[in-house]
Amino acid sequence: EQPADFLFGKTQPARTLTASLNPEFAQKTQNSQTGYGLFYPGRNAISSTLIAADEAVKTAINRLTPQLRTLLATKLLRLTENASSSRLGVRATLTTVSPQERVVLQQETARWRNDSTDGAPPESRLAGLLMGDDGMTIANGSRVQYRLLNYGDRPVYFMLLGLDTGGNAIAFYPGEDPEGTLIPPGDTLLLPQTTATSDWVMQAAGLAETHVIFSRSPLTQAYQALEASGHSKADTRRIALLQNSLEVAQAILQDLHQVSIDGIPKLDLPADTYAIDVQVWATLSFIYQVV
Repeated sequence: EQPADFLFGKTQPARTLTASLNPEFAQKTQNSQTGYGLFYPGRNAISSTLIAADEAVKTAINRLTPQLRTLLATKLLRLTENASSSRLGVRATLTTVSPQERVVLQQETARWRNDSTDGAPPESRLAGLLMGDDGMTIANGSRVQYRLLNYGDRPVYFMLLGLDTGGNAIAFYPGEDPEGTLIPPGDTLLLPQTTATSDWVMQAAGLAETHVIFSRSPLTQAYQALEASGHSKADTRRIALLQNSLEVAQAILQDLHQVSIDGIPKLDLPADTYAIDVQVWATLSFIYQVV
């Protein structure tokens, strides 16, 4: 009744037409299969979900459960993308800093207004998306960085989550101080810092995506979930793998829901429903190819 986000099935090797007088050989060739995996609706496999060995359905489901939770978390984050409707004045720019410095993608909100200005950021106004000369591609081995600009008139807080080219959930770990996610009006934050030892390097080819969530208020529950993910202290102020992406994504929605309904009559909503005000948040999303 509804379109599928992904398909679960068993991989089939490429069929090769062969002629053989041995029926046992022919049957073995036709029936040879590998394990189960996840596929996009167009039948293209998600390579990180595949294994070479055959396996039972129950075993495959248990193996894929963490990745299914990650994919659900990513779907929730995608649903919050609102560059065209958000009333926050924010911009995020994805750049490569080595081997050469260039802008890959740039996203910004388009509806922020200030009574004292015409609503334009300090630089020339851009509507939505800016793409670099080489398109949405990054060379494997490049070091990347995000520039987060708050051109609004109030402080904002941020969180960065995404998927690396292997389909693994990643996040920026800010440390114990929540003020590390604060961007004052007119300020730009570099993520990660250029002088940090935790450089963000593209280590494999494939498709990657990143979601930068901005909020008027600290994302308290989300960062509590992030702290509970079991990362080491060495991950502080750097991009690292995230083990509980679904819990973090759900906590983000709860944080944004809470700040949106504060001060208004209580809404009678189901437990899995969120009311979020475009005045309090912005999600800028990036999808790019590493080649």
